[in-house]
Order: sequence, then structure tokens, then C-alpha cells
Amino acid sequence: MTQPSLFDELPEQPTRRNKVTLPSLDRFQGAMLCSTIGDALGWPTEFLQPSGNYKPPFELPVRNFVEWQKVVGGRWWGYEQKIAPGEYSDDTQLTLAIARCITEMGRFEPERFAYEELPLWLQYERGGGKSIKTAARKLIGLEIFTSKVILTIEMQVLMALL
Repeated sequence: MTQPSLFDELPEQPTRRNKVTLPSLDRFQGAMLCSTIGDALGWPTEFLQPSGNYKPPFELPVRNFVEWQKVVGGRWWGYEQKIAPGEYSDDTQLTLAIARCITEMGRFEPERFAYEELPLWLQYERGGGKSIKTAARKLIGLEIFTSKVILTIEMQVLMALL
């Protein structure tokens, strides 16, 4: 499974109407890159307990990208998934999804995130918790429900006009 590219081409430094200049593309890319590196280094240790008996197959503290395994699918029906060195988690995936929902003018579009990015994320997520996956699934159901209601109302209006 390959993960999407971290950076797509963005327009040259867009500005807001009030002439406030947005951060440069370099600063944006630097923040995304550093966040992704931190995620890839920290993900293997995310659920380790300081007083736990589990000894990870890598040296602590983590100073390099490591290969490791995690259980996916729950405690009773889960399976081991191999995570290659440097792979990032749902934290970075969702950060990228949010970034894709920011317009050239720097405005966040929450509807786009909720109804496009989050439901799509379910198809490629890695490491997502139960709460965020449940929320994404409920948004899919809400969108389908809303679409059916709108379609039903439109059909009733059309029938009344005929």
C-alpha cells in the first residue's frame, strides 16, 4: 500500500482580501514535513506504557525510523500488520486531508472535510481509532440520508408542477 504524496503544487502565496499575506509555501511544507517525521518516529511508541512489561523490538528512545508490527482489527479478531520504517499514521493522513480542505485564500472548508475527505479516508486509513472511524461512517450515513431527503422533496415538487 502506498501513501499519497505529501505535497501538491500550490499557487504562489495567495493573499486574503484584507491584504494579510499567508505564510509562504516553504513554511507550510516545512511544517507538514516536520509533523510527518514526528508522526513516523512517534507512532511505534504511541501506546507503550512506561510501567508495562512489553519490550518493543526497537531501542528506546526512538532516534531513527523503525520497522514494527501492530495489531489491527481489535483485541479478539485482530491481525498483525507490518509497519515499514518511516511510515506515518492516521495523524498525518488526517492532517493532509485537512490541508486539502484549505482554499487558496486560506479558508478551511469544513463541509468538504466532513463529506469528502473523511469518508474517503476510511478507504486508506492506517492506525485510526474507533471514535474517528465511527464518526466518519456516521457522516457517510448522514450524507446518504440527506441526499435521499433532498431527492424526495425535489421529486414531490416536480410531481406537483406536472
